[in-house]
Amino acid sequence: MAQRKRGGTRGGRDQFKWDDVKGDASRQSYLGNSIMAPTGKWAEGKDLLWYTRAQPKQGEETAKDGAVIKADPDQAAAIEAERQRQREEDEDLINAQLGLPPVKRMKISSVTDATITAPSLLYGLKGSKSKKSKKEKKEKKEKKEKKEKKEKKRRRYSSASEGSDDSGRCEV
Repeated sequence: MAQRKRGGTRGGRDQFKWDDVKGDASRQSYLGNSIMAPTGKWAEGKDLLWYTRAQPKQGEETAKDGAVIKADPDQAAAIEAERQRQREEDEDLINAQLGLPPVKRMKISSVTDATITAPSLLYGLKGSKSKKSKKEKKEKKEKKEKKEKKEKKRRRYSSASEGSDDSGRCEV
């Protein structure tokens, strides 16, 4: 016959309480004791589960109690624009300290208030060419053609003068 050596229950999920762990002598043996059963002055008035709170989305703010508050859309856009300007300024300062050239940025206020950096221009707007670049290419082509014409004239003149003698004497 098999008899139980120990009487009572061994405990279970329904019988476990974190409040009991606070007073237990072997409190340090429980995983998560500092969060779920905080004791001492260090834990007073602190939000120990701050990382589990919902993060505010764009245009929203959080109150001190963790509640999400909807913000004014114009104010949210202004705040985001200020953050973007600050990021760009920080990036420029870092590049200056590293000795890198500054990033060229172009503002497009008609589409959005976002900035476009030089690399994004290369990848995002491949087909668009400005009038200035077309004009420059045309001028460059015209200069090249002019130079080639001068070179042809010089060759013709030099080849024509090679056959004749400039001294004016006839050889007999």
